[in-house]
Amino acid sequence: MFSNLKILLGFMPSVRFAECTQCHVGSSPKLPQCPNCKASFPQNYVIRKWVASDIPDDRVEIFVTCSGCQRPLKPKTEKCPECGATITREYASESMKANAEIGQAYVSAQKIETQNPAAVFALAVSIIITACACFFDLPHMGWFFLIPVTISMGNLLTIRQWFRWFKSSKSDHEDFVKARRKVKHALCRWLAVLAAQVILAVLLASLVFHK
Repeated sequence: MFSNLKILLGFMPSVRFAECTQCHVGSSPKLPQCPNCKASFPQNYVIRKWVASDIPDDRVEIFVTCSGCQRPLKPKTEKCPECGATITREYASESMKANAEIGQAYVSAQKIETQNPAAVFALAVSIIITACACFFDLPHMGWFFLIPVTISMGNLLTIRQWFRWFKSSKSDHEDFVKARRKVKHALCRWLAVLAAQVILAVLLASLVFHK
């Protein structure tokens, strides 16, 4: 159903959205009318709550892919102006849901990718802390090691969340494949950093125990 499409903020545990009582399309409560059937808000909506795994990003464009020529169409299009294919409500619902999921996966993957430079920073800080602790005989600096480790763990948890949200998707769409590749690359990068941090942590621990 159209109600599965919520044009709301992503990366939140839960949010409220407006479900139109006329066509059951989900949208923002701040809109003056339903984006699908133009019913007036707030007279014609009910507030629902949706969990994070079902929330597409507010930057994701909601559209229908034509069943004939594959061109993107507006959600309420009933007939493709290019090839003349008829767009049924059932097909439009499934197409919009699939496109929203692909768009959310891609946008979320881009967010994860922007954190890749932080991997170099986290590793560099870990090395500096370890070097200072070893060469300057400052074992108490080991407590600062928790900062870069926390950065690594936080990013790995974000990546895990991405796979949890989209693990059921079987889409072979180009954008989804790119998104999955971005996230896998980020996963390998952060796992490598965490592995290096574990080795450095062992060195720090050996220094402390020898004191």
